Amino acid sequence: SLGPRHLKVAESLYFLGIVLAVQDKKYSEAESNLRRALEIREKRLGKNHLIIAETLEGLASLYKLNGKDDSYLLSRAGAIRAKLGKK
Repeated sequence: SLGPRHLKVAESLYFLGIVLAVQDKKYSEAESNLRRALEIREKRLGKNHLIIAETLEGLASLYKLNGKDDSYLLSRAGAIRAKLGKK
């Protein structure tokens, strides 16, 4: 059985957050799911993993849809990608 901090749970929360934002326009609920996914992933993978960069970019997309400043999230994601040599 999967516990609440399993990476598959984080993956489900991430995709649920994206769907809530894009299809249902439920930005607050989407942000909660994406932040929880980020928290689980950071604890399991560390703060400098490609999946963390992708999660930050997803959260930044939500911020942009909601008219919030996404620059910190994109900057952090870019720094992770640069450190890992990924674009």
